[in-house]
Amino acid sequence: VLEKLGCAPLEALMIGDTTADVGAAHGAGVACWAVLGGTHDERTLGDAGADLILSGIGELTTALDRRAPSFP
Repeated sequence: VLEKLGCAPLEALMIGDTTADVGAAHGAGVACWAVLGGTHDERTLGDAGADLILSGIGELTTALDRRAPSFP
């Protein structure tokens, strides 16, 4: 998908809520921010290597504003 969009992995960001999301993102060379409220807790997502952990989706816009244009 990234190639089709002309986007390099370092220019992309995946938002997920599971360790599988974190693993898939990192496997593709993409940063992954995790949102609590899904299957896994903060410690589990952190141990999986999430680049940032948000307590809820409502924090996403603020986090993007703080981090843009560089990820993670």
